[in-house]
Amino acid sequence: MSMSLCRSCSSGSITSPSFKADVYAFGVILLEILTGRCAGDVITGEQEGVDLTDWVRLRVAEGRGSECFDSVLTQEMGSDPVTEKGTKEVLGVALRCIRPVSERPGIKTIYEDLSSI
Repeated sequence: MSMSLCRSCSSGSITSPSFKADVYAFGVILLEILTGRCAGDVITGEQEGVDLTDWVRLRVAEGRGSECFDSVLTQEMGSDPVTEKGTKEVLGVALRCIRPVSERPGIKTIYEDLSSI
């Protein structure tokens, strides 16, 4: 498990395995799939390097969430608005998975959200 994953699973310390930590890890995996980047990558171009989760959060907060998607993924999506909408919804699920533990949904909610896309 990368240090960024461990660090972000809770309040900054490594904790025992839990469903909430699993939900966080699942969110990170979704982000890796959507962006084509590794969770341990330090992404430069900001004031200083940031990890994958912070980079995606920053892009979404700036209204540039679509820029996060892997170029291979965007080529496969083409100009299909239904596919683009679904991909953005998966990004939203991933972002909910990496919220602070007190705001993070349970795995059943994540399953239901993904099933409805």
